[in-house]
Amino acid sequence: MGKKILIVNYEPKRLSRLNELIADLGFEVKTAKDGMEALNVVGDFVPDLAIIDPMLPKLSGFEVAHKLTAEHPGLPIIMVTSVYKGNRYRSEAITKYGVKEYLEEPFEDETLRSLVKKYLDPSPPQKLPKKKPSTRRRLEEILEETMSGKVLGGKSVAHPV
Repeated sequence: MGKKILIVNYEPKRLSRLNELIADLGFEVKTAKDGMEALNVVGDFVPDLAIIDPMLPKLSGFEVAHKLTAEHPGLPIIMVTSVYKGNRYRSEAITKYGVKEYLEEPFEDETLRSLVKKYLDPSPPQKLPKKKPSTRRRLEEILEETMSGKVLGGKSVAHPV
């Protein structure tokens, strides 16, 4: 059986968007619209990762995260927020409530997808190929070398006076 993800968000459009972002990654997904529903879902569906909005009706996302990490130590939780922004909230979510990642909206779709993969994909991360310098950057390097009097093509280049 594949990995399981729980997504909790009170706003239907955001819940749908988050679900769509990770749907093609091949994980089993369950959703909930409030904190109490999230805890009820976990009774039958123990997730391998949870994506939670901190501002939920009935029970805050912070409390849901706290309860989930208490009952399932090591469960990675990605908190996604459009309201609670700043280092104070990020720090508290991580230190007090056991959240692993804290994303503030707006964020790039690939950011969330890569975080999900980070916690659920057992394959090692692929190294990105080394970028070749752009033509413009290479020309700037040649100009810098020329102006500094460095050897260019085996010959010393004199500075124009």
